[in-house]
Amino acid sequence: MRAGASEARTTRQVRWIWAILLGGPAAVLLGSYVLLAIHHGVWNVFPVVVHENGRYTLTETIFYFRHFVRELPVNTLIAMGLGMLAGLHSPLERAGAAQGISACRRAGLAALLMAATAIVITWGQYDRNEAWTELAQYRTRDELAEFGSHWRYHLLHIVDSFLFCLGMLLVIRGLTNAGGLNRRALGWLAVLGVAFVMITLGFGSPLRGLTDPLYLAHQAREIETHRILTLCPAMACLLLIDLRLAASSKLSVVNRRMIWLGVGWIVLATLIPLWIIWRLREVNIGSLAQRQTGLWQIAAAHHFEHLLDSVYVTLLSVWAYLAVMRRRTSANSP
Repeated sequence: MRAGASEARTTRQVRWIWAILLGGPAAVLLGSYVLLAIHHGVWNVFPVVVHENGRYTLTETIFYFRHFVRELPVNTLIAMGLGMLAGLHSPLERAGAAQGISACRRAGLAALLMAATAIVITWGQYDRNEAWTELAQYRTRDELAEFGSHWRYHLLHIVDSFLFCLGMLLVIRGLTNAGGLNRRALGWLAVLGVAFVMITLGFGSPLRGLTDPLYLAHQAREIETHRILTLCPAMACLLLIDLRLAASSKLSVVNRRMIWLGVGWIVLATLIPLWIIWRLREVNIGSLAQRQTGLWQIAAAHHFEHLLDSVYVTLLSVWAYLAVMRRRTSANSP
């Protein structure tokens, strides 16, 4: 009876977590679509120009491949970090079973194919130089080019993503059970941290990402969009991996200390967008937009602009998580 009650409680907890991680983003997307429909006076918004630059329809905004290529370096770092953070206290002993290895390979190949396809499409629509210009982080907008500017556009967003994911995953692990510390994942996180610092210094002028109002406003928007529509669905998929590969008995112990530790990290991460809002308190945000329209309309269209990013980050984070769990080294191992 105790085992059955424990499994039933775990099932309820997981359903609530999924309702938040998947239901929240779905509600935001639906609300964004309705807002755009009301604003433009039509219910079929897909052929309507909605993008901030005044050129792209909703369909073109969703399949904005050169923008997806532009985001690849940032999203790759975040996805790898998310996978490693998920591996820190994973309930999986190892992901070496056939099912885990197969899922790891499929997710990795799908992410690679997605990135390669977007690069080829961008190359075909424009030219080879444009594809490399996007990858080299020259563009913040289609018509602007400055080396490293796009990376600087995301400095605080990247830091927020790591802190937010750490907090959320600690809460999830605390609710469903935390495994021992995975030193391999910790080591890879250190490598990613060093890579982030070196890339940032290589692109130069990092302080602009912390002081320029345009950079700060953009990063606030990125934090809002990616927390809800990229990171939460990815974490839902990682939880699904745990349920499929871990024994049910390992997903039934609540660790309240870890839950509160996770809440603390989430609060710390949230200080970043709050600080940005405070820095921009006297700035006319609307004047920084490419086209003078309502901020709510800009935000709604922006949610659809990053749907491809959400799929890519989910696939790559699943690959990174399963890859690091295939050869787990726990601090509790003899």
